[in-house]
Amino acid sequence: MDMTTQDAGAAGRSRPGWRTALDDHGHARLTGFIDRATAALAAASDRVPDEVLAALADLNLGEPVEVRRLSHPAGEGGLPPLPGAYGFVLDLSFGWRSQDGGLLLFQDDAARVRGWRPEAGALTLFDNEQAPVLSLVAPTARAARMCLIGGFA
Repeated sequence: MDMTTQDAGAAGRSRPGWRTALDDHGHARLTGFIDRATAALAAASDRVPDEVLAALADLNLGEPVEVRRLSHPAGEGGLPPLPGAYGFVLDLSFGWRSQDGGLLLFQDDAARVRGWRPEAGALTLFDNEQAPVLSLVAPTARAARMCLIGGFA
């Protein structure tokens, strides 16, 4: 199943303040999905804030399931398999630089790799049949890469 531009566009219109980017394969990136205070709360908490769950439900892609926080310290990377047709990564890292690693990468059919660096409050949506790879966090990164991951039932 492919996430269509229409699906991603509908998500981008759900709340004011989102900026939507689509790549050639329908992976959507919604910056400003949650505000900085909510991102900081989610990064510091063992539970997913209700505001985040409500925003995910507003996407109308199904019920968010298996939402959990991941922390990747220096030298770690990768993502576990995610449930449902669509998966997501919600970035919680502030002040992240590309050279810190931890990039969310997608490979297309022509073996080109494209991706995004973490940006607190940015949500990346993708078809789980073409799930991304999370590159290793660099040894020089100033902090662990934090994110919430999950899927939609």
